[in-house]
Amino acid sequence: MKTPVLWAALAALFLGSCKKEEEEVKPLQQSSRAPRETPRQDAQEIQRLKNRIADLEDQNTELTERLSKKSADYEKLLVSATNLTRSLRESDRLSSSQNRLSSSGTSPSQSYSSPSDSPEPERNPAPVPQPAPARVPIKWWVPENPTTAANQAKAAAMAKWKDDYAMVEYEINRQAEAYNELVDLNKTSNKAIKDIIGRAHEEWKTDYGMMLYETNRQMEALQKLQSR
Repeated sequence: MKTPVLWAALAALFLGSCKKEEEEVKPLQQSSRAPRETPRQDAQEIQRLKNRIADLEDQNTELTERLSKKSADYEKLLVSATNLTRSLRESDRLSSSQNRLSSSGTSPSQSYSSPSDSPEPERNPAPVPQPAPARVPIKWWVPENPTTAANQAKAAAMAKWKDDYAMVEYEINRQAEAYNELVDLNKTSNKAIKDIIGRAHEEWKTDYGMMLYETNRQMEALQKLQSR
């Protein structure tokens, strides 16, 4: 009776061991199946990155070509600007040269001539000294009659100031005072002073005020020259 019980116990123990092993094997089988999807995902990610890199390389190539074209255009513009600046400077230089030649009375075609083409300068004879022109003697002033001088001063004042009687009177008095002072100065025996009065009379005639002013101005200059 003990043998069947023993076999039953062994069978139960064996089944329990098998079940335990089966439970331990299941996770391993699941874990062994899961990594099979990883290489496909990695391959897809790698391909996507490769495609992205290819796109970036294409963009880089396009940008490089555009940059090269822009650089070439910039170089052309720089060369054009340099040539234009040189042309403007040359034009300004030529314009300045032409202006200088025009101001000096020489045309550009005459600005240069070789020594062989230059005509020999004419040999002008030495100028013959000419005698100084005879000096016209100064006519000394002979004072007019006081009544005549007063009438002339009154007529000149009324013609100038008309019905401005205050100015007419002022001008008559000024002319009378200047006449009297000129008469006193003319009494001198100094030839230089009499010449000065004579030249002032030739210039201002019967305007005794201006005649006296010019006489005093010339006399002051003469005194300064004599005191040096």
